[in-house]
Amino acid sequence: VNFITVSDRIMAIVVKTAAGHLSIINHHSPSEDKSTEEKEFHWENLAALNKSLPKESVKITMGDANVRWGGRREEEKDFLGKYIFGTGMEKIEDSSHTHTNREQAIEYLRSQKMTFLNSHFPKTNYEKATFRNPGTRRHWYPAPETHAELDQVYGDQTARNLCIDIKARWDVFNKE
Repeated sequence: VNFITVSDRIMAIVVKTAAGHLSIINHHSPSEDKSTEEKEFHWENLAALNKSLPKESVKITMGDANVRWGGRREEEKDFLGKYIFGTGMEKIEDSSHTHTNREQAIEYLRSQKMTFLNSHFPKTNYEKATFRNPGTRRHWYPAPETHAELDQVYGDQTARNLCIDIKARWDVFNKE
């Protein structure tokens, strides 16, 4: 029905299905080493696009969010499932690290009434990891210290109810 390009990092497609409209946003968030302003601008554009999509459509946002969740705080249970791929909250709570994308993702998920769909399904690390840290050998078992789940799928309540599984493809991200 419609294809929308916001930037080279954000685009959406709205399709008509037998069940109604389905809106899918694909995005690539700036990495944590980029400026706070650049990251905030990205997440603000993402939210504006999502709000502009048909209200009655099922909404999914997916792509490289560059978010390392680490873990889940008690107050984050409304949008994060219990299956978080991460090293735990210690690093997140450490104020010497910046976590702008995490903070922006939290704001996005709450303001758009969405949930981090990947976190609702128990998976092996092979099925969760989508990024290998620089210097990590290709065939090392994916662990939170050496890998990350940066490619993420967010969905509204209808998407959450319809989604029955999400997993990464080890053979795709593990190439040289």
